[in-house]
Amino acid sequence: MKKIRVTTNELRVIKGFKNQVEANGVMNLLRSTGNAVEVGKKKPEGRGKPSIIYEIPQTITIKMFKDSDFPTEVKIEAETEEA
Repeated sequence: MKKIRVTTNELRVIKGFKNQVEANGVMNLLRSTGNAVEVGKKKPEGRGKPSIIYEIPQTITIKMFKDSDFPTEVKIEAETEEA
C-alpha cells in the first residue's frame, strides 16, 4: 500500500477542500480510524506554529456502518380507527 506524507494544509490544496476546517475534519477522521499517523513536524517560514506531518495511505475506503446496523426487514403496522 503506497503512503504519502502531507500536512493538513497540503491535503486541503491537493483535494481542493474549500477551507482549512474541512481538511481538519477529514484528517481528524483519518486519525480516529488509525489511517493517519503523525511522523514529524514542518517548521513554518518565519514565525508560527509548526505543521504536523501525517503519513496516510494514498487510497482510503471508509465504511461508515456495519450491515448489522440496519434491519433487513422493516414492518410497519398501522392502527385503524373503528367507529
